[in-house]
Amino acid sequence: LSGIVTIIKETFAELEAPYQINMEKTHCRTGSGSTWILGMMLNENNEITIGHKNKELLRATLHTFVCDWKNGKPWSVSKTQKLAGKINYYRSIEGAVIDKIINYKSRRSGIDINDAIKQIISSKVS
Repeated sequence: LSGIVTIIKETFAELEAPYQINMEKTHCRTGSGSTWILGMMLNENNEITIGHKNKELLRATLHTFVCDWKNGKPWSVSKTQKLAGKINYYRSIEGAVIDKIINYKSRRSGIDINDAIKQIISSKVS
């Protein structure tokens, strides 16, 4: 980063440009062109996403949730609340994509995942 900053400063000086680099606002990206902030990725197209790995992990988690549900071993309220929280956070970033993943898993399994989550969480009150 310091090499790039030096080149930019030298270019500004050569051009007698009245600009300064604000180092507090200067960031580096990874080699893949993505930047991670608070669990969100800003990809090379400047789109905010949860990233491919997080989507795959969500798919796997939903698969385990469904299998356990079908086998009569529903998750604890606490574990289900954590799943619901993650889903809601991911929806706030990529709502349509997350809904598509959940709808696909629900159709394939014959289980309404959203309903199953609500049933488990509401059982805390009952």
